[in-house]
Amino acid sequence: MEQKESRYFWQSYFREIIQKTEEFKLLENEISKHGFFTIDKDNVRVKIYTSGLFYLFLMQVILVKNTKKKALEVINTSDFLNTYIKAFQEGREHFSNYWAIDTKTLSEGKTEAYVKDLHWNYYHNPIESKPYEGWNFVRKLTPVILNDLAFYDFGYYAGIISEADRLMNDNAELFKHFNNCEIIVETKAEVNENANTRRIF
Repeated sequence: MEQKESRYFWQSYFREIIQKTEEFKLLENEISKHGFFTIDKDNVRVKIYTSGLFYLFLMQVILVKNTKKKALEVINTSDFLNTYIKAFQEGREHFSNYWAIDTKTLSEGKTEAYVKDLHWNYYHNPIESKPYEGWNFVRKLTPVILNDLAFYDFGYYAGIISEADRLMNDNAELFKHFNNCEIIVETKAEVNENANTRRIF
């Protein structure tokens, strides 16, 4: 994903103004109930997993600091939404291509290793060249630096999470302990001592 030159910082505006508004508090209440918001555009529906990110897309224009010019400016977030939507679709496709599990495997009960590997990537596996651990970061974080690359990352992993959640909802019994790290994290991860990273078998 090629990164656009401009980078925008909005953390101060987000913390000092947005998070104190009644509108944002209502969004926080809604996401605590439902777990995500949806946006429909050009016949595509995407999921947004934090109130901050959803609020940013709703605002359409927002006050930010241009990190290159060191000045405040107002930007339109529609391009970022387009990037998010494209990446969301790619994330869904990635999950379908690499993590799909066939009905034969399900019926024969050959699923223990699969569930452990999926849990590890969903919650714990450091994402290469990114400051995140586990796909699930999209449920906990809102971008601080706003640029195309940030929105691509959040959209891509949101797409993966969306498909993973659909799979788990369709197979509730198989994944009944999925969110319990103490039960699941007897992982198939190996510490690569040279790179100081974990890799999945």
